[in-house]
Amino acid sequence: MAWMVQLRSGEASAADHAAFDAWRRADPRHEAAATRMERALGRLNELPQGLAPRQAM
Repeated sequence: MAWMVQLRSGEASAADHAAFDAWRRADPRHEAAATRMERALGRLNELPQGLAPRQAM
């Protein structure tokens, strides 16, 4: 979750993105966790405007 917050903050550097990519590749469990989080965030973005939490990331 911390990665997703950082990367969507608008303040993440290229080095942050590279570190995240390396973390994902380091272990299949990391890739699976990142994929689950991306799916969950995608589902939140699909909620009707009045129901979706304000995008803080």
